[in-house]
Amino acid sequence: MLLGLAAMDGAVAAIDPAVGLVLVDHFHAPGEDVPAPRGEQHFCGAALADFMRTSWSPIGDAITQARNTDHVQCSGLECWAGGAGEWDPVLRFYFAGKPGGVWLRGVAIADEVSVPDEKVDAEHLAQQAHVARLAQPCAK
Repeated sequence: MLLGLAAMDGAVAAIDPAVGLVLVDHFHAPGEDVPAPRGEQHFCGAALADFMRTSWSPIGDAITQARNTDHVQCSGLECWAGGAGEWDPVLRFYFAGKPGGVWLRGVAIADEVSVPDEKVDAEHLAQQAHVARLAQPCAK
């Protein structure tokens, strides 16, 4: 399920255009004195197409790299990739069931390596809440 998202075409096909895609970006890059603005966004229509065209490539590359280092796992309607070492963010992919398969609802990017378990658990709950809150039907 996850490996098919590495290519943009596979990712686009996995997204329900009526709902779009949620991005939860809570990763702070190495050397950031003041972390760059991060947050939660819901992409639909032209904004989704623009995001996929301009920003999916690093996510797809991270999936491929995680596969090559055996750092890909799935459980239920959630998969994650990355976290092989310090400053390697974990990307979590949240899916929703549909007849005959699943839709990709959201992608979350966050630190998990060398982070206390309770903070990682709290981050997962926050990610799930953001995806649930934002993955609503796109305005027509």
